[in-house]
Amino acid sequence: MPQAQPLQDDLYAVGTNITIDGALTGDLIVFGSTVTINGTVTGNVWAAAETITIKGTVTGSVRAAAGTIEIAGNVKGDAVVAASTLRLTPTGTVGRDVKAAASQMTLAGAIGRNVSLQAQQPRISGSVGGNVRSTSTEAITLDSTAKIAGGLTATSAAAVRQEPGAVVAGGVTQEKPRNSYAADLFAQWYWFLASLVLLLGMLAYARRAVLRGRDILLEKPLLSPLLGAGFIIFVPLVALLMIAILIGIPLALVTVGLYVLVLYTAKIFIAVLIGSILLRLPGGQDAPFWKAGLAGIFGLAFYYLLTAVPFIGTPLVILITLWGVGAQLLLAKELYASVRSKYGA
Repeated sequence: MPQAQPLQDDLYAVGTNITIDGALTGDLIVFGSTVTINGTVTGNVWAAAETITIKGTVTGSVRAAAGTIEIAGNVKGDAVVAASTLRLTPTGTVGRDVKAAASQMTLAGAIGRNVSLQAQQPRISGSVGGNVRSTSTEAITLDSTAKIAGGLTATSAAAVRQEPGAVVAGGVTQEKPRNSYAADLFAQWYWFLASLVLLLGMLAYARRAVLRGRDILLEKPLLSPLLGAGFIIFVPLVALLMIAILIGIPLALVTVGLYVLVLYTAKIFIAVLIGSILLRLPGGQDAPFWKAGLAGIFGLAFYYLLTAVPFIGTPLVILITLWGVGAQLLLAKELYASVRSKYGA
């Protein structure tokens, strides 16, 4: 988006390298390999990419997931992020709350309110206007320039590293971690394997349909979640009406079964899309089984890693489900039209 072309509308973008240099009045929803915001977004930002860099201004909140996230500009709302590496640079600011999960995390800028973080090695060298709650596998480090206006609650087996000059006005509270990681990891692994079996089965018997559903997600990124939301709300109401009429109970049970199936398979289409972008798999329905399968496996792994992240996991599952359900409805419509044209009304 060039600097000379301001846009007064929501912007949906999917691609390899996405750069926002101009002024956008509306929300920004992006998915790609590299996302860079140099301009001004007067609204909220939803982003997923390998690398996300914010150097400009976002007047709303940022919700993002990526391998690396760097905030060097001004986010006036909340920042809800998940990444392998998260950096809030000394020039970066977040006006409200920060909720973050990352392996490596450095908060060197100014944060207006509270911080809730989960990380392997968190480090704070900037200012926090409220409280900090940290859960980490290693000690949280407070550099000499760190200033926390509230208190620090650290859940870790390692003691807080507070360098001389670091200020925690509300004091430091150390808590012992709970040992639930193994159970959580087992559950994620179980559901990943179940989804993997479903993915391979769908590609084996309906590969062209799955790839077409992936392309629909790119062609109609706004219509898909809207249709998905309508489906999720409307179908249970129809099933309840069927149950109210006793003769409709068997049909209601079938409807509920199909409803659950559509919800569960929604992630498969999103996984294939994510993997196709990461592996740069071209569009169309001619990809061989092994390429589509590899893309799906990468996408599923990425999906389960992101949805396991606290704070953003649930919103991501909801968004992905809406998007994937809508794509299936549009795919079903295309298949129905194809059958009608082939065999007649």
